[in-house]
Amino acid sequence: MIFQKMPRVSYASVTATLALFLSVGGVSYAATALPRDSVGTPQLRDGAVDSAKIKDGALQYEDFGFGQIPAGLEGPRGSKGARGARGPKGAKGTTGATGAKGDTGAAGATSVKARRSDPVTLPAIANTPVTATANCASGERAVGGGFVASDGANKVRIVSSSPSASAGATPTDWVVVAETEANITAEYDFVTATVICATP
Repeated sequence: MIFQKMPRVSYASVTATLALFLSVGGVSYAATALPRDSVGTPQLRDGAVDSAKIKDGALQYEDFGFGQIPAGLEGPRGSKGARGARGPKGAKGTTGATGAKGDTGAAGATSVKARRSDPVTLPAIANTPVTATANCASGERAVGGGFVASDGANKVRIVSSSPSASAGATPTDWVVVAETEANITAEYDFVTATVICATP
């Protein structure tokens, strides 16, 4: 009978075999015996979760950083709001500063008088105008005027009542033009002009 000599097992061989066993068996154990929900944020490496591993719709707005979500399209313009209520009345402001003194005005009249013309009789024929003129004295100027018509049986129509001076000139009289509306058959009527004169 022939006996074959077995090789001697060294310490290095045992160590290598044990390491191989643990590496294979240990991984299998970790993959099959890991408790449910035992992996959390601390166990994840940076960059371990990418876009392909995230379920669509799982992330919320607050999960994104500033500027990561692009702005949406501008919405349509809203309708005009209702007019707001009227605000309360403001407080009274302070009195403003006194303004500068104005220029001295022209001197007023020192004398005002009314002067009348002689009465002018209206003709018997209707629509025939007559003129009554009241004049200021020398050095006076006309500042107004009018007329007096008799209150007889006939209707007297005043055609005009004004000074005779042209525009821009100093008036010194008052002229009244009058006529009757119908032929005079009874008493005659008359008209008198009045001018208001002032000095200077």
